Amino acid sequence: MSTESHVSRLSSAGSDRSGWWLLGALGAALVVWPTACVEPVDAVVDNGPVLDAVGPNVVLPALDDYLSSLDALQTEVERWSDTGEIAGARAAFAQAMDRWQVVDVMRVALDDGTDPVALRDETYSWPVVNGCRVDQITTSKEYTDGVADLLVNARGLDALEHLLYSGVDNVCPSQVPPNSDNTWDTLVDLDSERAAYATAIVEDLRSQESVFRSTWQAARPASLQAIIDGLFVFETEIKDAKLGHPLGLIDCDTFDCADAAEGLPDSNSSAWIAANLEGFRALFTGGDGVGIDDLLTDVGSGDVATEVVQRTTTAIAMAEALDGSLSTEIVDNRQAVVELYDELNAIDDLLRIDVTGMLSLQIPAVVGGDND
Repeated sequence: MSTESHVSRLSSAGSDRSGWWLLGALGAALVVWPTACVEPVDAVVDNGPVLDAVGPNVVLPALDDYLSSLDALQTEVERWSDTGEIAGARAAFAQAMDRWQVVDVMRVALDDGTDPVALRDETYSWPVVNGCRVDQITTSKEYTDGVADLLVNARGLDALEHLLYSGVDNVCPSQVPPNSDNTWDTLVDLDSERAAYATAIVEDLRSQESVFRSTWQAARPASLQAIIDGLFVFETEIKDAKLGHPLGLIDCDTFDCADAAEGLPDSNSSAWIAANLEGFRALFTGGDGVGIDDLLTDVGSGDVATEVVQRTTTAIAMAEALDGSLSTEIVDNRQAVVELYDELNAIDDLLRIDVTGMLSLQIPAVVGGDND
């Protein structure tokens, strides 16, 4: 390049201390993944500024927004517990879940060995959810001394959603408690018990946010490949699990898998897709710092970076135009959801072929053979 690169201008002094984060023991020298006809370039780019930007410019600002929503959620859940008024708690939950969904897709392995999935599951374990277990704990009052020792599907935002939006009946089969032993019928004040359980969950959510924050303050992504692997959460979680499967397009033998969509029927889960895409865009651009888009510009593929950002912005608008639960939208507004899925497929193609190819990086093994 005849002019100084984006990354060089923004780079701080010091060498790139990251290593390549790979499955197995492939070592530090990566080979180009053979995709389509993209010709990678031989230019050496400075990854340091990109790695340094993710924590302070992407994850921590998103956590700031999430923490503010937790403050409001705690206030409203306590009001629910004190007065029985649940509407404010539901509204605060919707905002907290929306802000969490931005963070949720930022699953990047860190240079201290932190497992991004384990870190995330402590707060939100979907699709591993268990409403029956939540009902059982509501009955047994195992939450009384806190929820930190409970399984992840009995704590976190998914368990809180169940407490806030369930009806008067439990969702357990007849052959297990609290139905087999009739303990559900002995609950004197179901709403009060749920509010008390919810209060314990919110306290734990605040603790987990603190762990998430301190972890990101002390470490950075393990490598540029780790960021790329994190970006592919877009494919596995958003495009495939949240849209493709409920639409009946992926791993659905009956072509009627709408009930597998994220969120309960009364939740505004269609909005969570837009928030996920916000998080993906921030991770790709580095927020206000240096991102993958800058690296692409440095190797002469600024048009690819621009298209990824533009298509993601379009997809966010499409997701925001949906209304209510995603399962309902799939049934009542299917064409709009399919069009959103198609837009995500176009972004996915850019990731698989252009982004990884031009930067000489690999498609994660978990999605490498998936060419849907």
